[in-house]
Amino acid sequence: PNYGKNYLECGDAYTSVGNQHVSPHVHPAFRDFFIWQHGRALEIIKNYYQLTQEVDYVVGNSWANLHKQGGRTKEHCHGMSAISTVAYIKLPKNSGNTEFKDPNFNLRSLHERSDFDQGLLEWCEIPAVEGDVLFFPGWMQHRSQPNLVSEDRWILSTNYVNFNLIPPFRLGNII
Repeated sequence: PNYGKNYLECGDAYTSVGNQHVSPHVHPAFRDFFIWQHGRALEIIKNYYQLTQEVDYVVGNSWANLHKQGGRTKEHCHGMSAISTVAYIKLPKNSGNTEFKDPNFNLRSLHERSDFDQGLLEWCEIPAVEGDVLFFPGWMQHRSQPNLVSEDRWILSTNYVNFNLIPPFRLGNII
């Protein structure tokens, strides 16, 4: 057993992503949250991303990450997820945020910068507070900053898909 470790978790960090038999989205304690999040995710998918409305989008998988002091998650993306989320369940001050990689960084870095645009950054930190939920395209590269404090940071992640995932993941839905 890996006891909540995988290749993306660094330092004192743990994840339940490998345990899809007891996913947060099917646990009664998270029912109201997932009903709210599902509605918002569908609104973004259909109205802002303008993806096809001919298919159903459902929760493909969900999991929790725990980052103790020094723990973080490495750069990754969620592949074919139409939309992914990060919900900050416990986010102590200075425990780190999520960073997103500029998908146009390589192209933008080839050109001379104007005085107006000197802020060429490969990574963009998204400041958050406990209770915030970030919605983003599953293809977008992201990572978490290290937790710099002794208090634990807890996040809840979700992927919305429109197809069946291969094992060990199970196609699920809200309660």
